Amino acid sequence: MNLNKHQEFFDPTALNKEVHIIGVGAIGSTLAEMFTRLGFEELCLYDIDTVDEHNLTNQMYRFKDIGKTKLESIKEILTEINPDIKINVFNKGYRNDIRLSGYVFLTVDNIELRKQICMDQLCNQNIDYMADFRMELTSAQTYACPWQNERLRKHFISTMNFTEAEPHQHPSKEEG
Repeated sequence: MNLNKHQEFFDPTALNKEVHIIGVGAIGSTLAEMFTRLGFEELCLYDIDTVDEHNLTNQMYRFKDIGKTKLESIKEILTEINPDIKINVFNKGYRNDIRLSGYVFLTVDNIELRKQICMDQLCNQNIDYMADFRMELTSAQTYACPWQNERLRKHFISTMNFTEAEPHQHPSKEEG
């Protein structure tokens, strides 16, 4: 891929870190596409869902992807953009025996799973950075944390102190 347009500003080949996107729905599929266009050479993608017709309105998928797994479809889309990208797919989704490393992006639509991932990886010294993206119909939140900073990691996890069944009472809304 020709990276001349942005390589002086950002060179993804200099990162030398794994990139994990857990959930390739609305946010995760878009994030994977943007990372591919930026020239990332390898991505680790996790999901268990298939593409349904209702996914076409807010996700990267196409009509021809309906019925396929999201991972199969997004891999095809990303390799059309950059045939040299290496896509590692985890079609059973995230499991607690997986040791993540590098940069981790939580883009699942379930707060309990986000919390579980954080708790499973709490003492993982191989994670440099974790980000959590949340989207509702009329709002979105992004939380980020350098994972080795214990104080920031605790705050990051504290933003998940609600259940899926509760109204979304995010700490940032309560503070302001």
